[in-house]
Amino acid sequence: MQTQQQKLAQKAFACIDKRKPSDEYQSFSKSFPALIQTCGLAQALAFAEGKAPEGYLDDLVFVICETFPHSSIANFEELSCRAREVSVSTYLKLTRDVMSASSWIKRYAESLAGGK
Repeated sequence: MQTQQQKLAQKAFACIDKRKPSDEYQSFSKSFPALIQTCGLAQALAFAEGKAPEGYLDDLVFVICETFPHSSIANFEELSCRAREVSVSTYLKLTRDVMSASSWIKRYAESLAGGK
């Protein structure tokens, strides 16, 4: 049986390995976890909606959906909507989940960038 962190790592690696991210993707993935921490999840997602490079939001949602299937989040719009409308306790859990997913995406985007 795998831990949630192992599942996150596996899904994030699959996304990054398949995508071969651009420099813009790598840069955004490097700053996004810090943005969540400083601004909060709802504001970070609103910013990402307009500024994220192609594929980043799809990868983020994929990692979250595949690792936390009970979350019933199917796309970025649902993720963003839930971040704005859920209770405080659910918001905090969602924030932790998105932070974990985005951190794994960041790690793999950075590590696989060395192969360019």
